[in-house]
Amino acid sequence: MNLKQLSYFIAISDTGSLSAAAEKLNITQPGLSQYLSKLEGELKTELFTRHKKKYLLTPAGFIFLEAAKRMLDIQSQTLHSIEQKINGSQKSIYVGTSGTRGAVMIAKTYGQFISRYPEYKLNVAELLGAQAKDAISRGQISLWFGGFFSMTTPGMRHIPFMVEELVLAVPVYHHLAHLATNNSELLTSIDISLFKDSPFALASEATEVGKASASLFADAGFIPTVVYRSSVTSMINSAAKAGIGVGVVLASYAEPCPELVFFRIKSSPLMHLCALHKAERSLSEPERYLIYLQIKITEESTGFKIYRNEYVNALLAEFDSENGQTQTEST
Repeated sequence: MNLKQLSYFIAISDTGSLSAAAEKLNITQPGLSQYLSKLEGELKTELFTRHKKKYLLTPAGFIFLEAAKRMLDIQSQTLHSIEQKINGSQKSIYVGTSGTRGAVMIAKTYGQFISRYPEYKLNVAELLGAQAKDAISRGQISLWFGGFFSMTTPGMRHIPFMVEELVLAVPVYHHLAHLATNNSELLTSIDISLFKDSPFALASEATEVGKASASLFADAGFIPTVVYRSSVTSMINSAAKAGIGVGVVLASYAEPCPELVFFRIKSSPLMHLCALHKAERSLSEPERYLIYLQIKITEESTGFKIYRNEYVNALLAEFDSENGQTQTEST
């Protein structure tokens, strides 16, 4: 299996089409089709189903997609580590992110960060919340970007900059789907216990979303039938979109689509998207700027309002003026 060709599989998954994926990759469609056939032959299973000329992931395909993304991340981190060894004089900042969203946030702001601090190199690791706290304690990373439902960690400082709730991602064929509103900004609120006979796609139990989901089901008084789990929230949404089960996802993933409707969950806990670091440690200017960039890109990419607090206000006051914004404009 060629690591480079994993991007071929991801492109087919993203576009749902061989022709669109081939155009995106700048390769021939027959060549891409041959690659997919060979890959499915090696794995001895189908990774896609073909429905109305659209390529949809099978359950095995979902598993392979998550693995492919992780393998490419490992390859990227390894190359960065080698560069770091060669360019020993370059300064480094080691940060962690949760799942894909955090990694995407860093990727989108990497250019801005390097443009301002060309002497620095960002080293990024994907870590769950518990792993991140341990890595920060050991000095392996200085910052972590991710979500917490509880922000009481001894010795750590949470800088929350967005708040969101959990929602249900329900396939349109579900018998309760008709209760959903068409207004994506004002979701229908529903009791999760009404779905107790439905299959679920849920976040892994080790993740913050997984723990919060477990709490929701415990409060509702039933044990869900789980047919799919992933540590990546976007994969839960994709599984629900493919009709595998009802997903419990963060509200920022509730984007209108033909395959799903979304419900607010009564008594849903709130997740705070945070920057986490050692409370006793003062952040350097590059680290503060990196947090600032994550705050700004989160607001731009999700449409959610910034969660204002003293730390966020201080960061906006420090860097907004340099970008031609006033505090009034950024509020």
